[in-house]
Amino acid sequence: MLIKLTKSVPVLLTLSILTWAGTANADLFNYRSDTWGDLTGVGFLRAQADYRTGPVNNNPSTTFNSHVQQVKQWGVLDLNWKPKAKGLKFFARSRYQWDLTTEVVGITDWDVFPGVGKNVDTLRSGGRDAIAELWEVRADYESGPWWFRLGRQNIVWGDLAPTRLLDSFNPLDLSFHVFNELGGREAFDNIRIPKWALRGSYTFPQNPDYQLEAFISPNALSFIPTHLPDGNSPLDVVGAPAFVTIDDLTEDGENGVSAGVRLVGNYKGTGYSLVWMVRPESDTGINTLRSGTGPVVGAAGAPSALVKREYPSYHTLGFSTNSYIPAAKAVIRTEFMYNFDRPFDRIDTTQFLRLRAGNTHVETDEIGYAIAIDRPTIVFRKSRAMTISASIEQRFRGVSDDDLLAGEAYGLRLTKIDETETIFRLLLGQAWAGPGGRYDEIFTDLTFFYNFGDKSFINPTGFKAGGSSYFIQPAIRWEPGSHWRWGLWYTEFGGDDERPGNFGSLRHNSGLNLSLTYQF
Repeated sequence: MLIKLTKSVPVLLTLSILTWAGTANADLFNYRSDTWGDLTGVGFLRAQADYRTGPVNNNPSTTFNSHVQQVKQWGVLDLNWKPKAKGLKFFARSRYQWDLTTEVVGITDWDVFPGVGKNVDTLRSGGRDAIAELWEVRADYESGPWWFRLGRQNIVWGDLAPTRLLDSFNPLDLSFHVFNELGGREAFDNIRIPKWALRGSYTFPQNPDYQLEAFISPNALSFIPTHLPDGNSPLDVVGAPAFVTIDDLTEDGENGVSAGVRLVGNYKGTGYSLVWMVRPESDTGINTLRSGTGPVVGAAGAPSALVKREYPSYHTLGFSTNSYIPAAKAVIRTEFMYNFDRPFDRIDTTQFLRLRAGNTHVETDEIGYAIAIDRPTIVFRKSRAMTISASIEQRFRGVSDDDLLAGEAYGLRLTKIDETETIFRLLLGQAWAGPGGRYDEIFTDLTFFYNFGDKSFINPTGFKAGGSSYFIQPAIRWEPGSHWRWGLWYTEFGGDDERPGNFGSLRHNSGLNLSLTYQF
């Protein structure tokens, strides 16, 4: 294993040296022309490895397990072009990924980049372990109070990352690691999947603090569901058993349009926004059994099931606030959302382990809120202030105990969602002077999430769900200057709640992550 792992070292060093040798300043290039305008290129190149310390992955579809869960190199290149035409700008972000995990592990029976849906491959080229893709591409135009953006883009209207109350338009790319990034406020920055949209805003000239913004996105052109690791990968999180076949009907999400309207304002120092949005359920999809016998007690023959995964749309109303409290020297941020008739999977409660053909989803209203307090505080003498952010998030669903199933029918082991879900989050960050002088810095971070759960629930197969679960991640980052970035963090998942998607189900993702980045 060590010999295989060291094969990636020359590649790492070669890429790093080539990048460093070709970079004379902070930008990869900076081209200025009196005719064509300004073109700049920035980005980063990163090598990353993850070593599992948690238990063996027991998801049914996983055919093997390895302590080495990830060895990959990837990079991002951002191009900004500002032509001479007044008010016009262009931006393009491309991603390049080369995964060596299968080579290091010695098994090659999973797809490292299992994108789903026709819109995934339109701007992607590559194979099972290496891809290049045009991640974002957009044009901006600004004239007076008007601003427009057209292209493949991220629309982030939430103010409380890493919650997904209002930050839910863009799905997430979790195909290579659930927590490939640090779990703080920037957790989604490099994994939001951009979508095609036309977006515009109008700033009221009488009061520039007020802005009306809207977007529209044809689902036929833009719909992409959240990407999860391939079923045979060591990071598989959902694991359907062998008798379940899932037919992913991404064309269902391509019906209609996604759209949203937001009013941004400021009242006596408190910033706020009012939001309306409609979009498909893209994070999990809704699963319906269409045929099969199911694992019915006493049934003759081997069980079989064909599950159709669909993506119906739903509406959201919400608001957010952001205010500074001088007496407490703290910033208080809030978010609220109301999902109308959000779709969820349903189970047949008359026979507990029965999959019934024609089983349909249920729709229920969902209310959620989050409150966060940010307060920089001097904790250690002769050092910078520690950034401290604590938040609480709750969601309430108007359902009965036996109505809902979150996930892929029997593939997710008949696990019910919580009627009340409560998550506490604590983010700590401390900067230290590094050994190299003014521009040499070391950062220590701690991220902690705790899901209180709602009920205790054990199905007849002994699968435990409904208790509390947690995620904790201590990290150290070293930034010796403007270019190099070293990161080392340990991620621990645990608790009683082992339902797929909850922290307890991700125990096999616990591990040590080493990251080396060169920014240009």
